[in-house]
Amino acid sequence: MRKGFIFWVLLLMAYSCNNKPKDILPVSKMKAVLWDYVQADVYSTDYLAKDTSKNVTLENAGLQKTIFNFHHVTKEQFYKSYAYYLQHGDILQEMLDSMIAQKNRGREKNLHKLKKFIHE
Repeated sequence: MRKGFIFWVLLLMAYSCNNKPKDILPVSKMKAVLWDYVQADVYSTDYLAKDTSKNVTLENAGLQKTIFNFHHVTKEQFYKSYAYYLQHGDILQEMLDSMIAQKNRGREKNLHKLKKFIHE
């Protein structure tokens, strides 16, 4: 039963990947860019906004440009891909769930290291 389920999930994933336009970032790349994009937005909102000497909009635009350059994507590629994934909520939800799970694993790993350090 489980093997059949896995087969259908893989088949569905392969089919959905084939229907995606070629200029849309693949899920793995989009996930990496989106993660950095969200982190930059949180940084801008939580920290830069408190500094009255900073223009948050300009600072955030600079961070986005740096992120896009780092990941070798254009602003247009990112936003077109983002719009595509917004229209395909099931794929977006899987991507977001994966990002959250990855963050939680990192948090648990750090907590484990801290507990180990405290008990030494």
